[in-house]
Amino acid sequence: MKNKLIKLFAFTILITMMLSINSWADFDRGTGTVKVEKNCVMKLAKSNIHRSLDYSYVMVKTNSVYPVLEGAVDDYIKCRTRIYANGAPISDVMVLTEGVLRELPIYNGYLSNSYYDLYFSGNHKDLAAYIAYYYNGK
Repeated sequence: MKNKLIKLFAFTILITMMLSINSWADFDRGTGTVKVEKNCVMKLAKSNIHRSLDYSYVMVKTNSVYPVLEGAVDDYIKCRTRIYANGAPISDVMVLTEGVLRELPIYNGYLSNSYYDLYFSGNHKDLAAYIAYYYNGK
């Protein structure tokens, strides 16, 4: 009897651990860098990012915005971002400032989309830039 109780207890702990690990892995997060061209044209940075569906937003941050031209003065601090699903925009365009983590709200009709594509553009029509970013599908 004691042996069965120990096995049942160990099995319960194992299942609990597996379920808690699974709840952490229900969304994507990561970093990357994308080169954006002049004219503030949105450029795909990362596709098929999985989100948890627990929130009405995703988290985005620019770690750095810097010039494409080597030797240019690096006074870039802002860029724009937007998310899409199946080619359709599912958020407004948001201006991001380096180092500030932001919540990017998803349009109401798209809250059930579990995957999205992350796009960025520059914040000045005459300047191309590299954008180092962080995303969190929450």
